[in-house]
Amino acid sequence: MPDTPPREPRRSAPSALDHRRIYELLDEFEAQRKKYFAWTVNLAIGSILFFITFISLPFVTFSDTKNFSDLSLVLAAVTGAVAFLPVSLLRLKFKETLIPKILDQYHLQYDFHANHPPPDEFMAMLPAFSDYEVSDHFFGRYNSININMAELQLRLGLPRWSTLVFSGLIGQFDMPKWVDGDVFVHSNAGSYGFGAGGLMSSARRVRLEDPLFEDRFEVYSDDQVVARYILTPSMMERFIRLDHYHPGLRVRFIKNQIYLILPNAPDLFETKFFFSPIEPKIVEQFQRDIEMILDLVDTLKLGSNSKT
Repeated sequence: MPDTPPREPRRSAPSALDHRRIYELLDEFEAQRKKYFAWTVNLAIGSILFFITFISLPFVTFSDTKNFSDLSLVLAAVTGAVAFLPVSLLRLKFKETLIPKILDQYHLQYDFHANHPPPDEFMAMLPAFSDYEVSDHFFGRYNSININMAELQLRLGLPRWSTLVFSGLIGQFDMPKWVDGDVFVHSNAGSYGFGAGGLMSSARRVRLEDPLFEDRFEVYSDDQVVARYILTPSMMERFIRLDHYHPGLRVRFIKNQIYLILPNAPDLFETKFFFSPIEPKIVEQFQRDIEMILDLVDTLKLGSNSKT
């Protein structure tokens, strides 16, 4: 069976007026990117010409090749720093302007500088790592449920020779009701491993009636009844959709919290300012992910209200 995208969330998209303002911002930043690109190229050319002219002067001599190499490295470092600074500031301004504009439509807030460690409940769900970076934290309260999402990168190995072992989004949400159990759902599409501790020792495989879900996911829990209570047909449908766009989805339900992992999520608006244009599709991808997550929250809320 072809892997076709499941149906779209029932939530309505932001208005055309919101899109228009966001695309205007994209155009403004794209114009600045082109300006900085041209300035960087001119700076590099000017630095090379200056260096050639300088070493061609009759009174400039080098006692050995080391002095020549040292001068070359110093000039390259200064040029790179001068060129990188405005681009770095533009990147920061880009994210701190555009992302809040998008999140404001969903009444969520944004923190660019967050770098707190993932909660302990994520450790068994993620691969082993030696260093982490958490950024682009967005959070708020939606439909009476607290939402926390952030971008996470994990690396393993020595600092200069480390390997990227995970990159994606992680999320933590309130459960509408307390559950007396630990339920872990993971997609068979994931190519990243598990960390220390693995699954809880008392967990057993939970079999469900949906053949499509069973084909894509494995479910483990220390309470079979709780697992089936949580994983309603509507919930499984949302997980299938999320896994279509983020193969390797992992979710954990424990006590009154949900822990969500969306691997392979692109860096939030981490455009390569020197060479890559700022494309509108990055906004559409980000909005799609936000709306799928909020649709999942709606499903949790509806499921809670329908149970006694």
